[in-house]
Amino acid sequence: TYIKIKGDIDKLKSENDYTYQAIDVIVWPLITVIDQLQRLHHHAYQQLRESINIYQKGRHNQIIGLIVLLAVTGLFGVVIMLGYVRRALTDLKEAQDITHKSEHYNRTLFDQSSIGLALCRMDGELVDINPAYARIIGRTVEEALALSYWDITPETYAASEQCQLENLNKTGCYGPYEKEYIHKDGHLVPVRLQGSFIEKGGETFILSSIEDITEHKKAEAEIAKHRENLEEMVQERTSELRNTQYELMMKERLAILGQLTATVSHELRNPLGVIRLSLYAIDKIIDKNDEPAQQAMNQVDRNLDRCDNIVDELLDFTRSATAERHPVRIDDWLDSVIDEQEFPENILVEKNLCMKNAEFSIDADRMRRAVINVVENACHAMLEDNQLNKAKKGSRLIITTGDNEERIEM
Repeated sequence: TYIKIKGDIDKLKSENDYTYQAIDVIVWPLITVIDQLQRLHHHAYQQLRESINIYQKGRHNQIIGLIVLLAVTGLFGVVIMLGYVRRALTDLKEAQDITHKSEHYNRTLFDQSSIGLALCRMDGELVDINPAYARIIGRTVEEALALSYWDITPETYAASEQCQLENLNKTGCYGPYEKEYIHKDGHLVPVRLQGSFIEKGGETFILSSIEDITEHKKAEAEIAKHRENLEEMVQERTSELRNTQYELMMKERLAILGQLTATVSHELRNPLGVIRLSLYAIDKIIDKNDEPAQQAMNQVDRNLDRCDNIVDELLDFTRSATAERHPVRIDDWLDSVIDEQEFPENILVEKNLCMKNAEFSIDADRMRRAVINVVENACHAMLEDNQLNKAKKGSRLIITTGDNEERIEM
């Protein structure tokens, strides 16, 4: 028995397994041995008393043998065994203290961890969790332990969960992978999980670590938003550069066109001036009563004015002047512009102005030239017929204004 007990204690120390079950395996045999020694000592003592009663019969050797047996087996054996038991129990007590401190230290780390930790069975039943895990799903530890793993997992993750379980069975671990938990208030919490098998008390559990990645997801969304904004800014900047390049190209072309226009206008104005002086001289000579001649002179004069206007417009176009807009009453302004013009006698001008007191911001000078050009073109189109300078009977020019949804038509 002594050899067996010593072997059990040595095995216990080598395996560092200081559980209550392992200690009981050693303690109970020790109690049995002590009990046997006590019975043996009691039996030897009874025999000693009987031997003393029959001392007179001459059984001296038996009495001496029993005394020796009592001394050897009763006292010496019990002392040795009790001393060994005391040392063994002292070692076991120290081992228990170390184990208790280690368990307390590990439990403190488990509870104080900022990462959620959960121990569950293979069917998803939660066995143990730390406060960080409970906070992720918005519950207390007691409330969370009343749930199972599947109670807080959305059904949409069934396929991915099955894949992770297969990896767990094959390799003994799973993850890390991302999914979502169902919070107590119903919203979904993004998390990152990883875990492995763990043996405890002869049963297999799954130990998982869970990290709340809500802030990480928000940061990713913010980065994606900034990336989109950056792409928009790049596109806007590229568009601005293209517009700038186009403007520079147009300015370069306009500069060349301006030089050409200046040369052409100079070369045109000189002969136009000569023609106008010649026309003035002819007008002094011809008979004022010669109607065909007067009509021809008037037509030449109008076309000279038209050529001057074309040259002015070319010069204005090449200058690229900024429009100077001022509010005007469109009907009153257009009426005054039409009244300033001279129309052929055979063309009837009809004004149908319907905007009354409506005001609009326009560049009056530029708009006046545009209106005059349109009116003159209309008059020339009506005057050109097979008969020299005679308009068709009933020709008339109608000038109207009106509101057409978001724009004004003239």
